Amino acid sequence: MNNPRAIRDNIFTESLANETILYDKANHRAHSLNKTVAMVWEAADGDKSIDEIAGILHDRLGIPKDRSVVLLALEELETAGLIEAPIDVNRIAEHTSRREVIRKLGLAGASAALVPFVVSVVAPTPAMASSPAAGNPQQYVSELQLIEADIAKNANAYANNATAQKDLNAAIAAGNQGLVDQILGNKAGAQAQFTAAATDFNGVLAALGLPPL
Repeated sequence: MNNPRAIRDNIFTESLANETILYDKANHRAHSLNKTVAMVWEAADGDKSIDEIAGILHDRLGIPKDRSVVLLALEELETAGLIEAPIDVNRIAEHTSRREVIRKLGLAGASAALVPFVVSVVAPTPAMASSPAAGNPQQYVSELQLIEADIAKNANAYANNATAQKDLNAAIAAGNQGLVDQILGNKAGAQAQFTAAATDFNGVLAALGLPPL
């Protein structure tokens, strides 16, 4: 079996307190990874073996050095389309069920929050965002793509403008948190985050001397 390799091209990454948000631009999907899966995704560079990744989880999270934890995380990543070379973990003799992984972590005194888990949501394209039924998540994705196009056209100005860079980082952080809130059903929180993202996007445009959204 080849060493796992994560997909990193066209992926926006935002690290939060207890999770990592990945936004896949190519497929218009947002993924919320808990600490364990995020660490496996980061370590899956095609060079490290499953055993080596298990060692990283043990050293950094204090969970058992167990291949089954990594395999479960890889299964979650494969389902989300975040592994470059998918691994059919269901055909591996050592594959362990989620229930068994939970039992092993519990016996080792590890938190249940460390059981590999990924939540994914589809973010509609800008064309879909023009629909009357479109909500703030779709608007955020549309605005992000518009800002990317403007930055590409004004790359030199953006590279030398600290304010524009700061506002873009703030906008992406707010937007990604909004996607998480949306996934978790916190619509009020999501709306507030997407509104903040729109304000920061306009801050980017203002800093570059461009008209607002």
